[in-house]
Amino acid sequence: MKTAGVKTIAIYLTTIMTCALMCISFFQREQIKQNDRIIKEAFISDSTKIKMLMDLLLVHGKYNNIPLKKEMQVVDSNNNCIKIGELIKKPLFIYHFDETNCFTCVANYLPYLKQLSHKLGKGNVLIIGAYEKDENLFLALKDYDLKEIPMYNMNPRTLKEARISKLNAPYIFMVDSALQCNRFFIPEKTLPELSELYFNNTAYNK
Repeated sequence: MKTAGVKTIAIYLTTIMTCALMCISFFQREQIKQNDRIIKEAFISDSTKIKMLMDLLLVHGKYNNIPLKKEMQVVDSNNNCIKIGELIKKPLFIYHFDETNCFTCVANYLPYLKQLSHKLGKGNVLIIGAYEKDENLFLALKDYDLKEIPMYNMNPRTLKEARISKLNAPYIFMVDSALQCNRFFIPEKTLPELSELYFNNTAYNK
């Protein structure tokens, strides 16, 4: 009887230990799977950023055709009409957006715009919005402390046919007195490092 009891206890203990080892093994495998998922997600995230960067670069090359004309008009906060030809007499940067763009995207880039204006000097960076009502542009920006950056409103239909406008996103570019445009950049709110890179390259390599 004693022998049978010892065997029963041994079997019971062996069963418990086996179950414990199986549980440990199971949790280890699950942890490994979880780690793999984390690594995979990180890789996917990096890959997505790379793809977005490539897409942005392709966009810049494909859509850099702003059809500015000297007779086009903009309106300042005092309701004065000014021709583009009179406004742009030297190379400068223009930040353009319209009221259909994501305003979070627009606002997220404003700190970089202020830095750029501070670095290049007043008058070297302009804001040209495209709102149906002129006053709505100035109201939208009144709380962002942009007094050092001249801003103007343009009729939304003026650049409606420009290919870049079809992206429905804010963008910044450089334009010279002949209204030739280059150095396009479309800020992406999920990739602030790109905005930082554009600022650094622009501010120190005008």
